Amino acid sequence: IKLAGIDSAYNQSSSDGILQMCNEECGCSNIYNPVCDEALGVTYFSACYAGCQDEGKTENASSAEKK
Repeated sequence: IKLAGIDSAYNQSSSDGILQMCNEECGCSNIYNPVCDEALGVTYFSACYAGCQDEGKTENASSAEKK
């Protein structure tokens, strides 16, 4: 399993860690609740961390939650 920001680049970012510019203002909790992006083969720490604003997603929901 590739975890975004840990084992895998986070949306083409060169910095490490799950807190990135696209989600730093979201107020994501530190509770691990993984969300998979099957198309990219990447797992995010939670839907909040996957909900990057530059990807056209809301701050607290990933496209996986909207289905």
